[in-house]
Amino acid sequence: ALSYVSQRTDMQLNAPVTIIFDRRAACGLDGATYTQRRVIFLYACPDIPTNRAVNILAHEFVHQLAHDRYGNAHLQADLILNEGLATWGAGKYWLGRESDFRAFVARNYAGNLLPLGVNYQDYGTIDAMNRLYYEWASLVDFVIATQGRDAFDRLYSSGQGMQPNTADYAGVLGGDLGTVEQQWKEWL
Repeated sequence: ALSYVSQRTDMQLNAPVTIIFDRRAACGLDGATYTQRRVIFLYACPDIPTNRAVNILAHEFVHQLAHDRYGNAHLQADLILNEGLATWGAGKYWLGRESDFRAFVARNYAGNLLPLGVNYQDYGTIDAMNRLYYEWASLVDFVIATQGRDAFDRLYSSGQGMQPNTADYAGVLGGDLGTVEQQWKEWL
């Protein structure tokens, strides 16, 4: 998974990372990356299938890769771009049978898109979080496909806090998030 996401994102680790598998009695699966400490936690119960654990690790690896690429700017990255890049970078580990996030979102969510600029915590559900992660990954796909990787890198580095809509969308992409969101929807 690390090799795949490194190649897909064109990012490399600057140093090793520690992965801690935290087994829980209650079944669930999630992860957290403490990029400055270079530690990834994977929280799971013993009967989680290995492939599901690897899917989460692929996403978490991208968070560390982003820190290694963008430095301290990663710590202020817009949540849309931070989680969108991690999901997009995980690629095949999150896509299932779909070829890309554009197709995934168009097929699964096109009739019921959530606004890109909301925080999934405002919804309080895992479904909303997952939906936004996929939408945000599709937005990353859109920016890279239509504006190029340099523009995406500038946008990612322009974040002013780990909240949605804190990057300089207008300065980098020529329109505020609402304008970019409309262009993204047309692209879908």
